[in-house]
Amino acid sequence: MPKGKKFNAKPLAVIVILALVVGGGIMFLGGKEKNYYDFASCMASSGLQEIGSDSCLHCENEKRIIGHDAFKKNFDDVGNYYRCNFDPLFCSELGIRGTPTWYMPSASGKQISAQGSMYSLSGTYTEYLGEKTISELAQITGCALPADYDLTVAPAAGGYTGA
Repeated sequence: MPKGKKFNAKPLAVIVILALVVGGGIMFLGGKEKNYYDFASCMASSGLQEIGSDSCLHCENEKRIIGHDAFKKNFDDVGNYYRCNFDPLFCSELGIRGTPTWYMPSASGKQISAQGSMYSLSGTYTEYLGEKTISELAQITGCALPADYDLTVAPAAGGYTGA
């Protein structure tokens, strides 16, 4: 910048304000996230466990599909969500190749016994890899689909961070 000229912050401020207004409008028009509290509670009661990570975008999408508040209160807070970033030893013991990985108690599944520094899991489980839709989670757990669940406007699931 030539000597004596001052930096004009007005154009930058206008761009930032426009970006905030447009972003806020998109979020507002996009609607409010649905929270399926009873469904999340049923998933937890069925014994379904999710292995994830706070840095896993696919895990974040699962929370969005179920509803962040419902997932936290009725699934995570009751101890059914394990974070590999909190206990890498646990995930190593389980042989986690990517997240999310789901475990559902099952008489015909594989025997698991994993002990980490924070978490432990033992029993017979069927393993499911990757993001799941509410319909898929309902099929896995036997939980009823939420009454107001509309498959035609439901968030999409897909992807897997593992091999």
